Amino acid sequence: MIRGDTVKIMRGEFKGTTGKVRKVNTRKGSLEIEGVTITKVDGKKVSRPIHASNVLITKLNLTDPWRRRKLEEGLPEEVKEEIEKEAEEQIKIIEEEKEIVEEVKEEIKEPEVKEEVKEEIKEEIKEEVKEEIKPEAKETKKKSKKAEKKE
Repeated sequence: MIRGDTVKIMRGEFKGTTGKVRKVNTRKGSLEIEGVTITKVDGKKVSRPIHASNVLITKLNLTDPWRRRKLEEGLPEEVKEEIEKEAEEQIKIIEEEKEIVEEVKEEIKEPEVKEEVKEEIKEEIKEEVKEEIKPEAKETKKKSKKAEKKE
């Protein structure tokens, strides 16, 4: 199994759940699957590792050319063509997801521009307030000096 394969959990607490493999731990023989999370006592959601023997592969990730070559060895041409079509579809989906992520990143950058505008407005307001306070401050200084002279 590799990251991106779609699997169905056959045993355990999450039996029947289907999701994509997000991470593979070859030492422990476990997988992290999208949508399989537990809630810790402090409220954080953490992915729950599932042992590889407890899952069934429902759809292979064919974006890796080496994996495709190995699967196609000794198969008839019709099946090879089907595998290639499936791989092309998966690659298109991945590219679309990347484009969506980039669009979201650009949308996130726009609020940064808005933040810059907000900062400029705040600075202008501060300057206006300072200008209004300066004459008042001068008057209070004059009054305090007069009061000191009277004493």
